[in-house]
Amino acid sequence: MKAMTQIFLSYAREDEEKVKNLHQKLSDARFKPWMDKKDILPGEIWQSCIQKAIQRSDFFLACLSAKSVKKRGFLQKEIEDALNIWLEKLEDDIYLIPVRLEDCEVPERLRKFQWVNLFEEDGWTRLVKAIQVGMERREELPPDREELPPPGTEIATPEKGPKRILAEFTGLEEGMFNFFVTHDDQDTRRWVRDTVQSFAEKIQARLWDFDSFYQDYDVGTLRSKGEECWVAFGPGKRKYRQWAHQTVSLKAYALDVFVNVELKPAIVRLRKKIRQDKQVFREIISRLLPDELFDELFIQVGERKQRQASLYDFHRIARLEVDYLKDPELGPHGFGYIETLLEQVPLPDLTVTRRIDRDSALELSRKDQGRSLVDEVVRIMQAFHPLVKFINEPEYTD
Repeated sequence: MKAMTQIFLSYAREDEEKVKNLHQKLSDARFKPWMDKKDILPGEIWQSCIQKAIQRSDFFLACLSAKSVKKRGFLQKEIEDALNIWLEKLEDDIYLIPVRLEDCEVPERLRKFQWVNLFEEDGWTRLVKAIQVGMERREELPPDREELPPPGTEIATPEKGPKRILAEFTGLEEGMFNFFVTHDDQDTRRWVRDTVQSFAEKIQARLWDFDSFYQDYDVGTLRSKGEECWVAFGPGKRKYRQWAHQTVSLKAYALDVFVNVELKPAIVRLRKKIRQDKQVFREIISRLLPDELFDELFIQVGERKQRQASLYDFHRIARLEVDYLKDPELGPHGFGYIETLLEQVPLPDLTVTRRIDRDSALELSRKDQGRSLVDEVVRIMQAFHPLVKFINEPEYTD
């Protein structure tokens, strides 16, 4: 357990004294509790301080009482922010903990989380154990989430003993696409993921020169039975999911390059921009040109449905070809349908995808050891960037 584990305390003003006592107990236990009354200095902008503290905290304690569960206002905003952060966590992560200060009803949106009754004899012990276990789980990196160093770095391989080298990207190969059908052994899985990371290194270096929005990349989990290996590009420290960003995904049949708008902050931003100027949104999509090499260019709206805590299923609702949206008569109806879905679906996501079919990706890879494939992917992403910029600005700053 780390001595300076930061814990955000969310509470109603009526419970201030009880929460101050909890703050003291957490401090005595060598944690770092964060409470607005104690940690915001005179002259600071309190709302900004609270939002930053939530982002930086390792845990979020929603302190509940009979009075707090009935309150509206900033307390509910804090919980909403914490739920959005929780969406980015792994399935087994402990982050948001409802803490009942007294016997009271737990709000519906928090009932999925096991709560702790601080007023019971073992309440404090159970809370400390949850925090300790939560930190231990984060320190134990699961095999499917192993962090890989940059290309050229020597990596220890426990199964075989000797070290292996993460090679420079020289293109995609047939076996990489085949993995998503055959799901071969762990060595093949590592080979695919290593190659995707090397590919990402090449792309990100070019994107950074193009626009400073693309600060970093993040290679997703490639599970043993996974159907894709993706890499996302955008702001660093995994903040990209809060914004419209770009993703490249390797699958059995294709290499997809797409603009991705998924988590609630990005969706809220997209909805706002469409309401303000839907014509600009439509024009940007319509300006995406057909490609002689790659025929498939489409916009898709899906829905995230919760299966269990931290685990969502994605369901496609609608997919429309961009050529259809460019039609003077049919296009307005298609755009209207997409815009209505984005407003009405509770947890939507939007992607705009250029698909490079498997044969084309392999042909570009063989041409000059992958350089042409990198060039094409970067070209597509640069063409997509006006949409990313439209959705994110003016809020996004470096």
